[in-house]
This record gives sequence, structure tokens and C-alpha cells, in this order.
Amino acid sequence: MRDRRTAAWALAVMLAFAVPPTSAQQDEGPILMPKSAGTMPTVNEVRTLLTKAKEGDGDAQIKLSVLYYTGDGVQKSYIESARWCREAAQKGMAEAELHLGTLYLQGQGVPKDSETALVWIRKSADQQDVRAEYDLGLLYDHGYAVQKDEKEAAEWYRKAAEQGDAAAQFNLGLDYVKGEGVQKDSAAGAAWFRKAADQGDAAAQSRLGDMYDDGDGVETDASQAAKWYRKAAAQGDKSAQNNLGQFYRLGHGVPMDLAESARWFRKAAEQGEVQAQISLGTMYSKGVGVQKDSAEAVRWYRKAADQGNSVAQHNLAILYISGDGVRQDFITAYMWASLAALTDENAKPLLDRMDTNLSQAQIAEGKRLTREWLAKHR
Repeated sequence: MRDRRTAAWALAVMLAFAVPPTSAQQDEGPILMPKSAGTMPTVNEVRTLLTKAKEGDGDAQIKLSVLYYTGDGVQKSYIESARWCREAAQKGMAEAELHLGTLYLQGQGVPKDSETALVWIRKSADQQDVRAEYDLGLLYDHGYAVQKDEKEAAEWYRKAAEQGDAAAQFNLGLDYVKGEGVQKDSAAGAAWFRKAADQGDAAAQSRLGDMYDDGDGVETDASQAAKWYRKAAAQGDKSAQNNLGQFYRLGHGVPMDLAESARWFRKAAEQGEVQAQISLGTMYSKGVGVQKDSAEAVRWYRKAADQGNSVAQHNLAILYISGDGVRQDFITAYMWASLAALTDENAKPLLDRMDTNLSQAQIAEGKRLTREWLAKHR
């Protein structure tokens, strides 16, 4: 099951301001703090903004605050950014209220003050600023700057979701699926995922594919699952790419096509998707959907094994024993078998046989390599 779009540790540096998010931005988390626009304002443009800001023009004050925050056309200064942001916020401008709250949350240009931050962010949200509503949902969801309150989080997600915010729709869908802050209702979860998915949100598309595949909240429909996986996969969602690879391998929801299966597994594997790495390794090992290539099988198994996957570690042990695709090496095989056996009972018979057939020196060296691997990867 997919988790929230952001973790608590990331909230302080990811809260919203400036341009509403694209689907790609939503996949990374909430709206980011302002970034450089890429084009520097001219000296005259900055002077004009400054003049208007001093005359009390709220829009100019917000724009000037952003320039000082990003350092575009002026010397970067969080203090000046906060100063001009406050001027606009005191006029009741929701965008400025949100930005000022975020500055207090992070202690940029003002003393770090969670209570004051919450006051300003809530002022913005009370004006139905969709970014502030979503950010309040995140704060309550993760208990950052406020006491964790899943019900309150769901309410703020709902407010933003009803305004069409895809990230909020996704998180509200998760709330219904998990029963967090709302009564568990998979059908309602699927409906909110659908709204986000229809806006092109890849995470929601992938999650909707899961629900059609599992018959969770919707009737089981493999072709619909494949449709949504394909949409998410085309946007680079590695989970959807892996699932689409499995569909083509099995002929589930799509015609069986092993070459197409390998193609999607490769896309997911290249992004670090463990199950896709194992599947691609197996296809190379057996020559299914791709030309048989034991060295490639070893390469993909190793990528998954280095992420701690016991199946890949077990497969690598076997390949090192046989010398298939790699130089035969019983000591390295022992290391991989030992690692696999730590988390997988099915790997223990292989390790037991190696304990019987290898010399004490080989076993000792294999154990040393195992300890080194664990120290490096944990």
C-alpha cells in the first residue's frame, strides 16, 4: 500500500507557496517553497516593484517577498522576504499568510515559532486557499507543529480535495482505504483516487489499478487495472511499471507478451524496484522475453540482493555455486546464502548443505564477508 506523499521530517522544507503544483510536484509531496523563476528581473523591474510595495500594493509586496526569498534580482534575504510578506499578510492576502506561516515554521527571517506559524497558515486556509488547506492536513496528519489528529487531517484534506487538489484527493483516498480519521470505506477511497487519477496523478492511477486488480472498493476488472497501470507507468511510476510487466508476463488484463513484459520490468528495475529487478534477472536467466544472458541475470539479481531481498540473494548464491554468469566462487556463494537465510527459511537448506560441504576456512571467510556486507548495508 502506498504511503502519504511526504514524511514528517520533510514537512518543514516542503510546505506551500507560489505556483499550484503539477502532478509531478504532487508525487514528491506538498507544494515547495518558492524557487527561482529562472529569468532574472531587470533592475528597473525590481525598482518598480519596490516602489509599488512601499506604496502598499499587496501584489507587489508578495512578488518582492518571493524575490528576496529566492535571491532573484536582489540579494537573498529571508528577513526582507518576511518583512514584505508580513505587509501583504496583514492586508489579509491568503497567499502571503501561508508564506509567512511557513517562514515561522522554518524560522526563516523570523524566529521559529510553531504556534504563530499555525495561526497564519490557518488564516490562509480559512480563506479557502487550497494550498493552506492541504498543508494543514499534512501538519495534523504527521503531528508536526500540532498534536497529531487524523480526523482533523482528513477534514482539511477534504476541503482541499473538494477544490480539486489532486494531492489532497490522493491522501483523502488513503484515509478512506485505511480508515484513518474517517470510517473505513474502500469505495469512497476508490472514488477519491479516481478524481486524482483523472487529473493525471500517477500515484492515484497506480493505486486505482491496485484496487481494480484486487476488487477493493470496485468490482475486479483486470483490463481496468491494466489501463490505470499503463497511465501511471507512462509517467514513470515504478510500481505501476512492475505491475504492468507482471500483467504482460501472465496475460492478465492484456494479451501475453513476454518481450513487452521484459520492457516494463526493465523500466521499473532501472528505478530500483526490487521485484522488477528479480523478475528481469529471472527472464535473463531463463531466456524468457529476452535473449538468455546469465551475466545480465547476475547483474539484476545483485541489484535486488544489495537492497536486502532474500530471493535475489538466494538466486545469487546458486549462480556463484554453479559459475553460471559469474566466476564460480563458493565463499561468495556462502555469503549470499547466509544473508538470504537471515530472513528466509527457504534459504536455510542451501546454507546447511554448504556448511556440510565447505571447509572450515571457506566457511569462516564466508562469514567474514557476510559481516562486512551487513555493516555496509545496515
